[in-house]
Amino acid sequence: MPLPVKPPRGMDHADCVYLSSTLFAHFREVFKTQADIDRLRASSSLWSPATPHWATVEHFRRGVYANWGIAAEALALLLYHFAFDKHMSGKEVEKYRDAVKYTHSWLNDDNFQDSNEIWHQSADDDWEGNPATAIVVTRAVQLAYDLEKSRHDSKPAPAAT
Repeated sequence: MPLPVKPPRGMDHADCVYLSSTLFAHFREVFKTQADIDRLRASSSLWSPATPHWATVEHFRRGVYANWGIAAEALALLLYHFAFDKHMSGKEVEKYRDAVKYTHSWLNDDNFQDSNEIWHQSADDDWEGNPATAIVVTRAVQLAYDLEKSRHDSKPAPAAT
């Protein structure tokens, strides 16, 4: 039986599911205290209007399975952490985002034909859809590329001999 959605270019189904599943440990590792969330928000300027003001570190530790609109911001902050603290390249960060996007679609049997797949606010004011499609996550991926470029630009040129 064919998959409901094709894996991103350069990855197969197993790659996506594996990368996506490894994120659960990262969410728990990175979000230990509210100060961790505050630090990442402050250094990245990433935040989401979907995240309620009362969201706690316990919500962020649930990652892409957090309720009440928290999932997208949790993913965005984790991707930023990968780029800023772990020095991952923009391409590596984007690969994680794409894996989450694919895995969510696969698990929910979506094919991006339905607007419910895209992260959005429902008529009941609940946030639903694929958190990897949220604007805040796209901004996190762009930040990863920007950080990579600034690291590259700040490297001293090799001395001429």
